Amino acid sequence: MTGTTEDGRTASTVRSGPAYTWYLAYTWYLASVAVTIATAGIGAWLYPGLPQSLPVHWNGAGQADSFAEKSLLSVFAVPLIALGLILFLLGTAALAPRLAQ
Repeated sequence: MTGTTEDGRTASTVRSGPAYTWYLAYTWYLASVAVTIATAGIGAWLYPGLPQSLPVHWNGAGQADSFAEKSLLSVFAVPLIALGLILFLLGTAALAPRLAQ
């Protein structure tokens, strides 16, 4: 029989069950959180050696034209925003099936 597994299920039922969807969705969220934590960890490791004035914007020629003073917020704002976005998307993914009912 073409397109079926040993127990008689078709390929579409193997890949579309609730356990498969849950596993696939949350694996990507965990990977995103791991990358975000790694980014924050690298930032924490490099923090003592950073200059007091950090470039935050560059012009079209690639020259820094805006600077921020070194602070925890200026260094860790991007990982914090990324973590907030991941949590928002996780919440949306968790609520979407409930709202469709």
